[in-house]
Amino acid sequence: MRYKDENICLIGVIPGPGKPSLEQINHFLRLLVDDLLEFWSPGIYFSRTALHPEGRFSYGFLIPLVSDQLAARQVAGLPSSSGNHLCSFCFLTRDQIEELDETQWPVRDLDLHRQRAMEWRDAPSEAVREAIFQAEGLRFTELLRLSYWDPRRFVAVDPMHAHLLGDLEDLLRDVWGADTELPSGLGKRPPGFKVPTCQDKAKPAVWAKCMQTLGKGSVEQLARLNWPSLWRMCYDRDLRRAGTKLMLARHLVKWVRGDHKAALLNGEDPTNVARPQPFVRHIAIPDLPVSLTGRRQPVTEQDVKDAEDALRTRNNVSMLRHGQLLALCARRDIRVLNEGGAQSNKNELIDRLNQHSHLYRTCQRDRNGLLDADGNLAKGGEEPATVVLGSDVLSEIWSDQERLVLPSHLAPGPAKFGSKTGKLKADQWRAVGTIHLVITLPRLWGHETGRKKQLLTNFMHLVCAVQIARMHSTSARLADLYRYHYKAYVAGFIDLYKEATVKPTNHLALHIADFLPAMGPTHSYRTWAFERMNFTLQNMPTNKKHGELEMTYMYHASRAANLIALMTSGALPDELADLKPAFDKAFRSDYRGSRLNDILGLGDSAHLQVEESRGRLIVEESIRRLLDNYTGISTLHGARHL
Repeated sequence: MRYKDENICLIGVIPGPGKPSLEQINHFLRLLVDDLLEFWSPGIYFSRTALHPEGRFSYGFLIPLVSDQLAARQVAGLPSSSGNHLCSFCFLTRDQIEELDETQWPVRDLDLHRQRAMEWRDAPSEAVREAIFQAEGLRFTELLRLSYWDPRRFVAVDPMHAHLLGDLEDLLRDVWGADTELPSGLGKRPPGFKVPTCQDKAKPAVWAKCMQTLGKGSVEQLARLNWPSLWRMCYDRDLRRAGTKLMLARHLVKWVRGDHKAALLNGEDPTNVARPQPFVRHIAIPDLPVSLTGRRQPVTEQDVKDAEDALRTRNNVSMLRHGQLLALCARRDIRVLNEGGAQSNKNELIDRLNQHSHLYRTCQRDRNGLLDADGNLAKGGEEPATVVLGSDVLSEIWSDQERLVLPSHLAPGPAKFGSKTGKLKADQWRAVGTIHLVITLPRLWGHETGRKKQLLTNFMHLVCAVQIARMHSTSARLADLYRYHYKAYVAGFIDLYKEATVKPTNHLALHIADFLPAMGPTHSYRTWAFERMNFTLQNMPTNKKHGELEMTYMYHASRAANLIALMTSGALPDELADLKPAFDKAFRSDYRGSRLNDILGLGDSAHLQVEESRGRLIVEESIRRLLDNYTGISTLHGARHL
């Protein structure tokens, strides 16, 4: 009921043309807080209500603060989640974002928080305010005038932004990647990842000092090195290499505490011994037999270099001369004679070179997939580009989509996800991540035993957490189950994707497990309805006169709400009854997806906004009862179709 347009009351619009910055929001909050103070103490007496004609005394208070993170942090007097103090619940810093042990999260103290906020408010200068803000990660907000207001517990984490526009979008788009023009890979690095250029590695004396610094095992000293050098050290040891310099330094120190400290202090690099080397013999051109260099056109060193470039980039290999192909085979100890003892032709040599290249890339290549044919970091770290959701996987997803029959209240994902579908909305990410991929990926990867199985297991942990957070009921057990699945997802993410960054929303979403038992199911405080209201306001025609259009918004919103309530009340006069079909056709929204999902959990009155599907799937009465019992939702209007 609360999410129907006619039941949402717009009580104010902040004047434009831009949004207020930082503490300027307090000027507008003060008006709201003044009223809330009166509601809390002494309370408000209503002379008459629908259920109490004789009047009733009531109290009112504000819990929780529901918005996207940017607005929530500003209203609550907290820094942006992209800053150093990223969490409104605990005092975790950006360098600790990968810490999953909740006992290690510093707890915010409410009394101390209020004290520091008052110090910020009463500071004599902006410089003092900034110093407090940087040290404590807070500023004064008018909400602190409410004696019951607790920013640690009342700033809600919105599952829509955290899970759908956060986790699912980041994983599927930025970490896995989806592209119809690329083959499917194993997701060892994000699409388009560029290897940072480490200039110190090319200077033996400088790199030896870096190794000695590493051997000392000091986080502070390592953190003074530049980020590309730290990245290369982590890369050589197959350590996680995403995050700040301090985070990379901690990974390296943990590695040093093994059996490598003595060698490092002597200036040695233990990783140089274990690194796999490509199976290529560097034969000098003058040493090649005449039969290999060609009698008519001798092969020069430049010819071999050009041939190596063509083979590595797979560009115009067929245009190479016979002598160049023979030289490439000789460098790799590839057979150049056919079974009859005669010299192989160009096509035969090209086939053997391609086979050798494939075997090298799959068996003897660098473990992280970023080295070229000579064992050095490839330019830009680019091997032939792949994405997890490549052309072959996407074709399977599309095939399953075409055969899938969804209930009429569910909005499907885009018809060709991964193609040029434009920016996806939150509900589309929900459909793709929790419906379409859940159907296709287990079928494709469920019997795998390697990395694909790990990717699938990690992804399903995320799906389970998202689904638990979207339920219309909750309990302490479900909160614990959410915590288990989401923590398992983040832990697996850190281990599987060494170049992918853990984002603030990943940590904030861990706190949803605290919100579930404290505030109940998330459908009562997620932002779907408010985002739809924002969209409605943005599409209202206005006169563009700031100072007047704010009232225009309020008048239009109130009139629209009253009109919708009148048209759906069933109490229209007979003279206006013919307007109802025309009104529905002109103004009825698509209620499928998140809106109907919210409505279905709020009682029989919600059934007024459910449209019947065009095609009906007749279901036997016994099966319908089983479905009703399983879902806990009675079939709409007693109809025998889904």
